[in-house]
Amino acid sequence: MAMILKKLWISIMMVLLLEGKWWCNGCLEDDRIALLNLKAYFNHPNGKAMGTWQNNNFNCCQWSDVSCDPVTGRVTLLYAWRDEELEDWYLNASFFLPFKGLKRLYLYGSNILGCVENEGFERLLSLSNLEFLDLGDNKFNESILPSLSDHCKGAELSNLTSLEELNLSGNEIEGFEFSHGLPNLQYLDLSYNRINNTLSSLNGFPSLKHLDLSYNSLKGIFHMKELDGLSNLEELDLSGNQIIKFEAKEDSKLSKLTLDNITTNGRSSSLLQSLGAFPYLKILSLKENDFKGKIFAQESHNMNSLEELRLDYSSLREISIQSLGALPSLKFLSLCFLENTLPAQGNSLLINLFRF
Repeated sequence: MAMILKKLWISIMMVLLLEGKWWCNGCLEDDRIALLNLKAYFNHPNGKAMGTWQNNNFNCCQWSDVSCDPVTGRVTLLYAWRDEELEDWYLNASFFLPFKGLKRLYLYGSNILGCVENEGFERLLSLSNLEFLDLGDNKFNESILPSLSDHCKGAELSNLTSLEELNLSGNEIEGFEFSHGLPNLQYLDLSYNRINNTLSSLNGFPSLKHLDLSYNSLKGIFHMKELDGLSNLEELDLSGNQIIKFEAKEDSKLSKLTLDNITTNGRSSSLLQSLGAFPYLKILSLKENDFKGKIFAQESHNMNSLEELRLDYSSLREISIQSLGALPSLKFLSLCFLENTLPAQGNSLLINLFRF
């Protein structure tokens, strides 16, 4: 038995050597060299980022901001960053091509303006294991989404089937138009951008479950029909926008809606009444709002599935406690740090719900 195991081990080592996949001390040598090249590129001309990535340390799996597969030695997680004092720049995405086992790539806060021509994120098509891509807090504009999607046509589309999460928060995106999406993307963060136009292009993400559009420039009536193609959408965050009303079909499957710090221009009543279009809504967050007039008097109609309601840090001039108490599925109510006192009448209906 021992002889058989020894022969098997030798065979495995020979295959790895022949394929150039030999690693030292848990780190694949090809990936280690690629990391050093990436460090030099990000630090040009005189940056000091990724200081633990040293040529005399052969185990790159022990370097900060790097994780490896314990079996193959391949880099699976990578956070590359650039010193803030260095000027804005354009990224050459081909520097990531050697990392064939990469699953999570973080490029957050690196002052990236965009990509070098013909060396954009379409180059990541060969990274078939990539599940998570963080491009937050950079300076990308609306051209970033086409570079990730419109190049993915025909057979090439299958190369991005692993991408499930994409963070584009804190950039300079005003709008987007593209015809091909990412087929298995489930989480998309577009918060803190400048989006103010039609959202129908987001229908190119058929598997999307969580969409964050908070703190953009969306105004007026929010037409849910623009997101009709997102049949799997469960969570939507529209905090920090200027929305006065929803227009939606009553078959929306949305289960979580976040509307913190919403500007309603004095029309909070219309906004709340329109929430009846979400019959499957289970979680509703309305924190940091200034509600005018009596709220939750009629708005609770058709909200029979609501289980959790958050109104923390809000100004509630008038609130119908009786209506809240009549919500059949309500299990959790948070009213922390309200700017007004609650009316005494009807409080007994909620005595088992308060959570502080």
